[in-house]
Amino acid sequence: MIIQCEDNTPIKNLTPKSRKKIIFKCDNCGKESSRVYRNYYNNEINLCRSCMAKKINNNPEVKKKNSEKQKERWKYTNKEEIGNKISNAQKKSWKNGRKGKRKSLSYEKVKKSFEDEGYTFLINENEYYNTPNLKMKYKCPKGHIGYTDYNHWFIRKQRCGKCSKNAPLSYYNVKSSFEERGYELVTTKEEFRGTSEDLKYKCPYGHYGSITWTHWLRGHGCSKCAKNQKIKLENVKESIELDNYIFLGENIKNSKDFFEVECSKGHRFKTCWNYWNAGQRCPQCASEMTSSKAEKEIGDIIENMGFDIIRNDRSLLGNLELDIYIESKKLAIEYCGIYWHSEKFKDKNYHINKLKRCREIGIDLITIFEDEWINKRDIVESRLKHILGKSEDVIYARNCEVKEIESKIAKKFCENYHIQGYQPSKVKLDLLYNNQIVSVMTFGKQSAAKGKSNSIEGEWEIIRFCSRYNVVGAAGKLLSYFKKNFEWNKIITFADRRWSKGNLYEKLGFSFVGYTKPNYWYINMNSDNLKREHRYTYRKNKISHLGEGTEWDIMKSLGYTRIWDCGHIKFQLVK
Repeated sequence: MIIQCEDNTPIKNLTPKSRKKIIFKCDNCGKESSRVYRNYYNNEINLCRSCMAKKINNNPEVKKKNSEKQKERWKYTNKEEIGNKISNAQKKSWKNGRKGKRKSLSYEKVKKSFEDEGYTFLINENEYYNTPNLKMKYKCPKGHIGYTDYNHWFIRKQRCGKCSKNAPLSYYNVKSSFEERGYELVTTKEEFRGTSEDLKYKCPYGHYGSITWTHWLRGHGCSKCAKNQKIKLENVKESIELDNYIFLGENIKNSKDFFEVECSKGHRFKTCWNYWNAGQRCPQCASEMTSSKAEKEIGDIIENMGFDIIRNDRSLLGNLELDIYIESKKLAIEYCGIYWHSEKFKDKNYHINKLKRCREIGIDLITIFEDEWINKRDIVESRLKHILGKSEDVIYARNCEVKEIESKIAKKFCENYHIQGYQPSKVKLDLLYNNQIVSVMTFGKQSAAKGKSNSIEGEWEIIRFCSRYNVVGAAGKLLSYFKKNFEWNKIITFADRRWSKGNLYEKLGFSFVGYTKPNYWYINMNSDNLKREHRYTYRKNKISHLGEGTEWDIMKSLGYTRIWDCGHIKFQLVK
């Protein structure tokens, strides 16, 4: 039974050959699943993927055929005879490489290719067979053991994943890293979703647990074993005194027990052996040494508004630092330098994970990028004042008038008062107070940069909304004008999670749709003035003449890196 179309198109409008995806209920288990409409239309029985797989695998003819193929394959010991028994389709797929046809390589040629670069090929001739899917075990010149295949070694030219920062870690490289320390990786290849998620393990003493790849690289291991380790008080005191600190604690049972320490400048703070051993020292001294000028300026501005702040707090998120925390407002501010917060040092989920950690303990987090503070400081200060309820000039929309304006006027206003600047749009509305523009809202069709390849009649997006002052009711009045004077069926909009939770759109009657994944900007590392550049400018079809490989491969070769945001919240208003 069909429930709905994924893009909310009426089912009756779909043709039998339509490629639109629909959501339907499985005829067997009743679970919701998705499928292209024409495939659903042509089938008498519609099953979800799981039920379909079970049906196929339980078919006696399929079972018999698979059994015969398996027996036939392992019946031969000679590699050439095995190759002759493989289906023509399989042979063809093996021959097709990424750039033309794949060359047939003998064991000697492959082994020589590894040895020419100082690698040791750890597969013997009996284990080798000529297929691109073969996982070839190696040992690099630095002693790291890993796995690769034909495509990654010969086509992509990727080498040891532990030596190269650019090479993505495969499941086999992660597994070999655990095995080197006597651990067993419990996470299966099917469950593996990259190193950004927790990895399940079994330690040499039989304890089961999970750990992030970052913590594993830092030398962490089984948490249960760490708790059982006895820590000698004499060793702790000796380590602390070597760094000219004074130990003020009494007794320590394990590595997570907190004790008081005094630094050489007289600052007292609490820490534990895990934090100390990881290199964490006096937070007040670190704040004085590492806080950027911009961080201090933002903190000073908030203090001048009359708020008490805590700088460089590590008590709330443990291993993560909050640059500025306003306890009375349950609000934290993160200032991100373009260079140090780029993908070169922070992974793609760093900012969103920090945001989620804050939300879990009831704290709102604002993330400010360096180029926003340098190039649009007035707008950043204005937004902070508005969020903290310290806006000075208040105007009421009931005393204003709505008018349609030209692109030039809208562009100038958005460039001055919107943190992302102006984006072309079809409908531009302003709010006038005493013949002065105090607010602007623009509407257009959803752009290709947000994943929309073609526009749908009656579907609009709020592209920009910004105000010169604190205009109470501005968004509602501008939106009401649009709904009365333009044909619409649905209006969508996005709220930047770095700045907002989307409360404004909920008040306007919009409903929550979902969260988008974190997205990226490019940064030219060869430039003296580092700033974010929108990814849409560097699409593959625009830069393909500058190099080979993916968009990211080409941009890396040109000296660019990426910085990731926190994603957006999508809302929609349906007529």
